[in-house]
Amino acid sequence: MDPVTHFEIPVDEMKRAQRFYEEAFGWTYMAPKEGMEGEYEMAMTSETADDHKPAERGRIDGALFVRDDSCAGPMITVNVENIDEAVQRIAAAGGEIVIAPRDANGLGRYARFRDTEGNVMSLWESART
Repeated sequence: MDPVTHFEIPVDEMKRAQRFYEEAFGWTYMAPKEGMEGEYEMAMTSETADDHKPAERGRIDGALFVRDDSCAGPMITVNVENIDEAVQRIAAAGGEIVIAPRDANGLGRYARFRDTEGNVMSLWESART
């Protein structure tokens, strides 16, 4: 079973959105990689361990990203062992690939898909170490 491990919220104005979620829920932020500041900011929604992952089992963190044409609303991310196989399963089940698998700054690979109900979601495959 592939778990939900992340969420993403599209925003029009990064600083305004960060301020809202910080004031409303106490979220904090960090850029995932140098050079992506203002485009994609990690949203820490729970206490984190030294590796910046949630300290409590079952909690997930997410991100804010500058809205683009590939999605209209918030997305969840499903963690998969093999993103290429997952894309094939999605297509066979009637889904549509919106963004083909691609590298994410050496941290892993991601893709976006539309399910049979029109929802856009992400896939994530962590880099093998």
